[in-house]
Amino acid sequence: MKTFLDDYENMATIKKGYGFPYKGATQKVDEFTLTLYLLYDNCKIYFLSIYETEEDAVNKLKSFSCGTFK
Repeated sequence: MKTFLDDYENMATIKKGYGFPYKGATQKVDEFTLTLYLLYDNCKIYFLSIYETEEDAVNKLKSFSCGTFK
């Protein structure tokens, strides 16, 4: 798991996992779950999405908080 913080008291994580890509699939594939949290409000989740590659998850993360996640 990778953890990122921004300039606005938010946190993001990217976790690698394995899951079925569609209903009825017989094989699990790599997946990367991007989750964003509000640290200043009881760690509420405000965004959650799953991507096929870590690069896709990181690129989406760059679109939040004026690109200040590091």
